[in-house]
Amino acid sequence: MFNLTTTLSSGWVRSVAFSPDSQLLASGSDNKTIKLWDPATGAVKHTLEGYSDWVRSVFFSPNGQLLVSRSNNKIIKLWDPATGALKHTLEGHLDRVDSVTFSPDSQLLVSSSHDKTIKLWDPATSTLQHTLESYSD
Repeated sequence: MFNLTTTLSSGWVRSVAFSPDSQLLASGSDNKTIKLWDPATGAVKHTLEGYSDWVRSVFFSPNGQLLVSRSNNKIIKLWDPATGALKHTLEGHLDRVDSVTFSPDSQLLVSSSHDKTIKLWDPATSTLQHTLESYSD
């Protein structure tokens, strides 16, 4: 067993998630980065950068081919967990994104926001499929 607390950089860790096959552990933190760890060794495999604010959450697609992240802004990012490369940046919400999740078949990504909308995205193409304005004050 290893101790991740000895290798984490500054900033609070806001979110952690295991890949579906348990071969990767993702962490998002206040230092505006995402780290992909090998949980067997504790080694950092990739450090993902590209946010101007702290990372609020990280989440793997059910098929393990994508990692989604959201920050304290209106932007959602999709990453390739195998390489650490940024695949897509999803922009369309008018206020902070509150939550994101994948459909069980990994074919859709759903996001909700303080702008009172729910958006359905195609994660393969980053195309916005639908906007649901389902709630109000």
